[in-house]
Amino acid sequence: MVGLGAVEFEVLSLSANALTNTDGWDLRPGAGANIDVRDSPVLQSFGAPHLDNVGSIQITNSGVTTQSGLSSLTDVGGILLLELPGLHDLDGLHQLTTADNIEVQRVPLTSVQGLSSLTSLNFLTLEDTTLTHLTGLSKVPALTQLDIE
Repeated sequence: MVGLGAVEFEVLSLSANALTNTDGWDLRPGAGANIDVRDSPVLQSFGAPHLDNVGSIQITNSGVTTQSGLSSLTDVGGILLLELPGLHDLDGLHQLTTADNIEVQRVPLTSVQGLSSLTSLNFLTLEDTTLTHLTGLSKVPALTQLDIE
């Protein structure tokens, strides 16, 4: 097994600056499973094609330019995206319908359209981004807190 943060994988493939789980994994709700990618400037993407539910995702100080590997994710407790200079949108999260909190800091986002499928989100923080509009958040019926700095 190869360890990556709080999740262990049976099979990982690292090629062309991308980390992909080639065996698939199943993270059941309530298992407290998390994805934690930190201080990985050469890692541009990672794949989890069978992942639909996870406790939290934290990607910090990384070369990640896309979250397309999370395209089947529908439910997450929390997402933290911090200091990702190559990430400009959240399009890889287009299937996400439920999240407790999403925090994006020091990421040059130009769009949050990838969050357009969200029907439940309590807290959203957008700090030090390049956003000029919030198109994509119109379906979120009850956003408890929105912080934009």
